[in-house]
Amino acid sequence: MTKPAKQQQQQQNKALPGNGQGFYMSQQKFHAGPIPSAEELARLEQVSPGLALEVINMAKKEQDHRHETNQTLVDAEVQLLKDESRLKFRGQWMTLFGIVLTLGLCAYGFYLGFDSSAATITVSVIVALVGAFAFSRQVDKDKEKEEKK
Repeated sequence: MTKPAKQQQQQQNKALPGNGQGFYMSQQKFHAGPIPSAEELARLEQVSPGLALEVINMAKKEQDHRHETNQTLVDAEVQLLKDESRLKFRGQWMTLFGIVLTLGLCAYGFYLGFDSSAATITVSVIVALVGAFAFSRQVDKDKEKEEKK
């Protein structure tokens, strides 16, 4: 062995523990998020002054945009639920009005002597209304099942 190689071998042997086995130490860093780590920001600032602040401002703008978009979606969903509730309420009142009008006309038919026709119309209307309500409840149940999936 040459002299420099011997010195290098001796320095390596000094770094090894007494049994001659070596060990390695490694360090890993992980970072997740919209803003780089402090070390990376410091390096960016060294490369270009003001760049770190610009990166932070971009992340803030992105967060504000996300929050605004989410709020818009929530507001739209709330408005949709209000509109749907209003339509159901209006439909119930129209149904009630239709029932009262139909029963009134059928009562008038009984009064005029059209007993069988008035009875047929009354029964038909009642069966249709019960069927419509049963169908709407089934549709609501199906929607709930789909939403749960």
